[in-house]
Amino acid sequence: MTEGIKSHGTKIAIGDGASPEDFITITEAFTIPAVGGTKGTIDMSNHDSTGFKEFLMQDLAEGLELAIKCNMIPDNTSQELVVTAWENSSIDNWRVTLRGGKTRIFPAVVLHVDDDPSELDGRTVFNFTLKIAGDIARG
Repeated sequence: MTEGIKSHGTKIAIGDGASPEDFITITEAFTIPAVGGTKGTIDMSNHDSTGFKEFLMQDLAEGLELAIKCNMIPDNTSQELVVTAWENSSIDNWRVTLRGGKTRIFPAVVLHVDDDPSELDGRTVFNFTLKIAGDIARG
């Protein structure tokens, strides 16, 4: 039988910057993408290369962008914290808590925010995009 975990119940939260840091859960998130990064390659091919180009991995990873979707709640304190982080161009700590309690904590900047009422006879969505800007602590 599988030992995998379900995604329902995953939470995303923004840190308050205090010490010790508390995290405020962003209300009614329904899409929380993968938390991670990617490394590129350096083309090291030369005139002695044969058959295939030669590549080395870059030393530095680039953090992913996370496009998060929430039900838009007017005047919601947690969603307003996201807007404030965007307005201030601040790098804040974020925490994703998976079902079962495993966490991913990382610094990120808010690249984008919007309220999207475009779905006909649907819900208004509060969208924001995070750009991971440092190491990810896996807990």
